[in-house]
Amino acid sequence: MAYLKNKYLANIKKWNIDLSKYKDVVYYGYIYAPKDLKEFTGFKELFGFEIKEVRGDLTFDSCTSLTWVSNLPEYVGHNLSFYNCYSLTSVSNLPEYVGGELAFFKCLNLKNISNFPKIFTKSIILSHCESLVSIPDMPESLKVFRCNFLPKLTHISNFSSKMVDFYIMFCDELKELSNIPLHVKGNIVITFCENLTSVSNMPSFVGNTIYTEGTTFFQKMNEEEIREKYDICRTDSNFKKWGVDINFLNDGTYIDGIIAPYDILEFKGFEEELGININKLEGSLNFGPRELPYKLEILDAINHSYKIYTSHSDGCTSLTSVSNLPEKINGSLIFSHCTYLTSISNLPDYVGGYFSFGRCISLTSISKMPSVVKGFIYTEDCPFFEGMDEAQVRKKYGIRKE
Repeated sequence: MAYLKNKYLANIKKWNIDLSKYKDVVYYGYIYAPKDLKEFTGFKELFGFEIKEVRGDLTFDSCTSLTWVSNLPEYVGHNLSFYNCYSLTSVSNLPEYVGGELAFFKCLNLKNISNFPKIFTKSIILSHCESLVSIPDMPESLKVFRCNFLPKLTHISNFSSKMVDFYIMFCDELKELSNIPLHVKGNIVITFCENLTSVSNMPSFVGNTIYTEGTTFFQKMNEEEIREKYDICRTDSNFKKWGVDINFLNDGTYIDGIIAPYDILEFKGFEEELGININKLEGSLNFGPRELPYKLEILDAINHSYKIYTSHSDGCTSLTSVSNLPEKINGSLIFSHCTYLTSISNLPDYVGGYFSFGRCISLTSISKMPSVVKGFIYTEDCPFFEGMDEAQVRKKYGIRKE
């Protein structure tokens, strides 16, 4: 594998560097396609070797004779942009990964986009592409979608369930929207789509503004009327129940602690409960008494004894099973006083704080223990652990402190 930095690419031919023997070339920098380019079928035509990854921007700007693009690199670290490519008709084999924004602006003859990137595309912008009739399904990780002045587009579908902003404007022939996002953190704007007559679902949560001027489907309703008719909350009831602030969520990491509601019966993961994927918690996850984490911390500082605490509230006493917890919890994971809890599966691999099962008197099944628990492991009155103390639990299940 060969690695190139920005200053080297422009001088490869001048220095007579032969990279054709390398199968994988990774380029650190920005690439601007030549403006006189007519077809792009890979970097080998331009440089004599292929580039597998571009760790910066890849830009086709004012390539007015460019008609066809294919065989782009598998990975673009930042933005992939097509600006003012008036003759471009088809783009195929887009990268699997685009780390920033994918943009098509004033590609007036563009008729076909074969696919969108599957992984971590944050933003897709389609603007003034007057010949585009259809677009591919959206990547699951998409955060922002902006589509405007696509007069021939008739149908858009299959968005990720959670997005930040959702804009569709001046799409005259758009007739149908389906599977639009359920949770929109910011704005949802569907304006001047005069022929839109079918929307298969509406979001349950929109954090900021809903704007629908000039769109037939909404029958001149204002925002409050739309919210009332389709039951769209500004604060999602499930988020409120769990005490989760969606503004603390960033790319699957939740940067606060979470306390489970007392009346929960089963926990099958945050995707099931809230419609979002939380794979990492910076804070703690507590199914137990609300005073417990504070008392444990004080006692740990004193003498590492956890038998003298008192608590005046029970845990989630109706909870019977837990699965699909986040992969990593930097705080504590607490199940204490969940008296009807019988089974836990898919525990996180890493717990940065305490791990507490005290008074889980019905717990008999844990499918897999974490590899690392940095804090104390508390197992008093929990039949699954058969009276073992912390050292015995760590030894039996191979749980490290680091």
